[in-house]
Amino acid sequence: MTHKKWFRISMITLLTLLTINSIFLYITDIYSVAHPNRKTFPTAFTQRFFVATYILNHFHEYDTLLFGSSRVQFINPQHIPNSNTYNLTIAEGIPEEYYLMLQLLLNKGIKLKSVLVGLDNFSHNISFTSHQNALETKSHYLLTGEPLYKFYSDFFFRVPTKRDFQDIQNRSKHLNIYKLHYDIIYNQRDTFKKHTYNQPEPNDPIYTVPTAWHGNNLKNSLQAIQDIKTLCDQHGIKTIFWINPIQHTSYNAMDHELFKKFKTKLSYITDYYDFSEPNEISNDNKNWLETSHFIPKIGDLIIKTIYTDKVYVKDFGIHVKKQEYK
Repeated sequence: MTHKKWFRISMITLLTLLTINSIFLYITDIYSVAHPNRKTFPTAFTQRFFVATYILNHFHEYDTLLFGSSRVQFINPQHIPNSNTYNLTIAEGIPEEYYLMLQLLLNKGIKLKSVLVGLDNFSHNISFTSHQNALETKSHYLLTGEPLYKFYSDFFFRVPTKRDFQDIQNRSKHLNIYKLHYDIIYNQRDTFKKHTYNQPEPNDPIYTVPTAWHGNNLKNSLQAIQDIKTLCDQHGIKTIFWINPIQHTSYNAMDHELFKKFKTKLSYITDYYDFSEPNEISNDNKNWLETSHFIPKIGDLIIKTIYTDKVYVKDFGIHVKKQEYK
């Protein structure tokens, strides 16, 4: 066999294998970027892409946006007074992602009365770059300006992983764990009450394992918050910021010095409501699913505290005026 013929056969074989691999990844699509309108989702779906796809097609239906991490999934948007709110909850969401989404929607022509932002004790820890480098947390290409071919090649021109094959097995057994528990659309409609979750007993060992983040992204995080505030002011949009509650085990495990610096500098930008200090809610495991997510009734109390500007539980929802955090 001549070298030329051997090379041609090798290239054809390689291209065939690459094509089969891409077709396989496209069909399984565990990140749901090829099929963002599914009713059920594989365990690894790219939530940021799905949420962006939905709101870009439905933004005219809403006058208020609620930005936040997976913790705010337990805030019922229908309980936010005098609004038609969409809850843009994304797992491990950070301010830079909220700003890009807001900027894109305003450029598309969305008309907003209010923007609500639930911040976290990790808002200043996680970098936007780290999220972009992971397929599960990668943002929609319209937010980042990433070329279309580059965005999709990351998902469909890669080596399959164990999760790709596990998803096929799960689907054959009808195991789609996000069918109800983490449906991003359901909580905009009357089906919010169907949201189900399994809450452990208060003495469960799960409450002894802290949910902790490390890293320092303070500068970029605060700049993104400033950009959100500036953008909203320019468009006459009311902004409400708060810091979400922190379960006591996780509170004890975090970098308090950096968190205090974050809250101090945040008060230079805007007033906000602080739900993060230790209190009877953070100390009672009955209010938590684990050491990160609070239950829906706590979400209701957050909204009630903010919209009445009253403290119903000591040290829960302290209204920090601009430049007044000590």
